[in-house]
Amino acid sequence: MRKILIIILLLPIFSFSQDINYAKKIIDTLASPALFGRGYAIDGHNMAAKFISDELQRLHLKSKTKDYYQEFTLNANIFPSRMEVSFNGNRLIPGVDYIVNPTSGTSRGTFKVQYLTVDIIDDEKKYTKFKTQDLSETFVVIDTIGVTNASFKNDYEEIIDDNTLKAAGLITITDNLVFGAGRYQNDFMHLIVLRSSLPEKLKTVETLIDAQFLSKHKTQNIFGYIEGEVDTFIIFTAHYDHLGTMGRNVIFPGAHDNASGCAFLLDLAKEYSQRKSIPHYSIGFIFFSGEEIGLVGSYNFVQNPLIPLSNIKFLLNLDLMGSGEEGIQIVNSTVYEKEYQKLLEINEEHNLLPQIKKRGPAANSDHYYFYEKGVPSFFIYTLGSYKEYHNIRDTRENIPLSGYESVFKLLMFFVDDMNK
Repeated sequence: MRKILIIILLLPIFSFSQDINYAKKIIDTLASPALFGRGYAIDGHNMAAKFISDELQRLHLKSKTKDYYQEFTLNANIFPSRMEVSFNGNRLIPGVDYIVNPTSGTSRGTFKVQYLTVDIIDDEKKYTKFKTQDLSETFVVIDTIGVTNASFKNDYEEIIDDNTLKAAGLITITDNLVFGAGRYQNDFMHLIVLRSSLPEKLKTVETLIDAQFLSKHKTQNIFGYIEGEVDTFIIFTAHYDHLGTMGRNVIFPGAHDNASGCAFLLDLAKEYSQRKSIPHYSIGFIFFSGEEIGLVGSYNFVQNPLIPLSNIKFLLNLDLMGSGEEGIQIVNSTVYEKEYQKLLEINEEHNLLPQIKKRGPAANSDHYYFYEKGVPSFFIYTLGSYKEYHNIRDTRENIPLSGYESVFKLLMFFVDDMNK
């Protein structure tokens, strides 16, 4: 009888079930067109924050602030209205044929075109002559295929970053459109165009693109927690912001990046909030804004922590959680070997994921500033065939969630082991 009783008493700690349907509903909402890519152009980040904070309240999580918000400001360059580009009189499709560099300024007019290609770049006299001409009414198409001039690498970076050619605009060519977020605004236009969308001979470029710079734009992190027996925390984090819009009609939904991570956090919060037993450690959930624009939200939290950073036993940052049939990658696993080995043991015992790959420290997500301050932390992202990233195809319809259940169980076992 005593053995049976012990098993029953342990069930509240180790019995759990992820709710993938709940997670899908979260992703459906956060990656819906109604939230405009959770960016800053049409207030999508605030709508997403309101949705998340309402969920935390519905789940009865505690808060350190009013409405779970930690407010701060950031700078952002946005494209809230017109987005029209024509090559030789033919209109291109934004997000499909081209994107704009996120730091681009406003551009309106019809411009002539000059090419900067290998035959000029690799010829010192031609290249010098090209750089000294007046390009103020010209778009320069830069094609680096075949270039052997080693010194051009530095020149290229300066041209792209600072427009050292003093051109009206730049066009670079790519085989994969990947958008981003800008924290400042340049005084020139930079178009990034698919090679397949570039005409054989481009003669004229017409643009009607409006950029707007937002200075000290208000946004917020979101923090809720479940109180444990002690004031030491296990923290889960994810960023809820994304790239927003590019013009009126192009939305970057960000289902994989990072509605999926937010869904994980809310599902975890749902699981812990429904448990009858009180965890030994408090369990916190931080949803960051400003990640896409340079980890601004997590930096702000670390500089103005709502709980002492020394009270964080371990932090698990989740980003790009929409795949997983090939396993997961763990940043910082070379540093926190003991915790990494525990994940491996759990995974082997329960036969959850095909692999848990090891990776060293990297400043590539919201764990970074915590790690810099000495907070033990992992950054976890999924591995698999789903590669949509920072483009218009990262949609709620396309995201597979192929490893969701296994990763959820792995993290729950990991935290429950800490809470023994």
